[in-house]
Amino acid sequence: MKERTRHFIERIRQATWFSNVELPVTHEGRFIDDIVVASYGHAFDLFNSQDFEEMCQFMRRPITKGKNKDLGSRLVLEWGDCVNAIRPVVETLVQQKLTQADICPRRMFKSSCDGFNWQIVLGTCCVEFSEFPMPTFYTNWCDILIDGHFACYWDGDTEEGQFVVI
Repeated sequence: MKERTRHFIERIRQATWFSNVELPVTHEGRFIDDIVVASYGHAFDLFNSQDFEEMCQFMRRPITKGKNKDLGSRLVLEWGDCVNAIRPVVETLVQQKLTQADICPRRMFKSSCDGFNWQIVLGTCCVEFSEFPMPTFYTNWCDILIDGHFACYWDGDTEEGQFVVI
C-alpha cells in the first residue's frame, strides 16, 4: 500500500466523524447544504435510499466493471488486492465510529455500516491508484466525513449533481 493511501486511511481514522453537522459546511467542492434534512434519521434514510445506492453504483462502474481502459487487466487485479487489504481495516473502523457517534438509527445500522464501508474502501482505492483517471465522488465523500460532516445524498443527475451535506 502506498504512503498516500496509509495517510488517507489515518486521516479518516483520526477524524471526529459527524462533529460539525450542526455547523456550516467549509469543505471545498460540489455540495449543497441548504436542502432540509430534518434529523439524523432522515439523513440515514437518504443515505440508505435506493436512489443514493444507484448513484454510488453508477459512479463505481468505470472502476469495478473494468471500463477504465487506463487500468488494464493487471491493475484490475491489483485493485482487487487493494480492496481485500483495506476492507477489514475499514469495517472495524466504521463499526467503531458509527457506534461511538450513536446517531444512526438501529434499524439502519447494518446497512449504514455497509454503505460507509464501501464509500471509504472505494475512496481509499481511488487514492491508491490516483495516477490513473478515477472518479472523485468517493474521495470527496471521505473528505466531507473527515471534515466532520455527512454527505448523506446526491441531488441532481450524475454529472451535474451535488452532495447533500449536513
